[in-house]
Amino acid sequence: MIRKTASTINDQELDELYAALDATPAPYRQLIAQLEAGRARMLAASDATTVDEVRIAQSGLASGYLHAIVWAVQFFEGAQAREKYLREHADGKHLTHHDGPTVAEATADDRRWPLQKEGE
Repeated sequence: MIRKTASTINDQELDELYAALDATPAPYRQLIAQLEAGRARMLAASDATTVDEVRIAQSGLASGYLHAIVWAVQFFEGAQAREKYLREHADGKHLTHHDGPTVAEATADDRRWPLQKEGE
């Protein structure tokens, strides 16, 4: 192996070295693109529906795509890049974590349900 120094490396070799250091692996870019496309489909479906249950389900799926993306970003680029991606792409309109009732709250609601005269 021939070791290059600052005085022996030419401009083209230096450019290639920097390009290699800055290059993001193609499979990573493809993964992020596919996950972003899936999230966009879920967000569009969520916005297009008039049924609340479907909107919630689609929003939850979009949230899952977002989490998959940010974990991939963290794996390849680090935690700071993950936080930056979240700041730039989480719109606050769709779930980024579980916003629903706790298990204890859901259990209490289930116990009260037969006592309600009108049901749900």
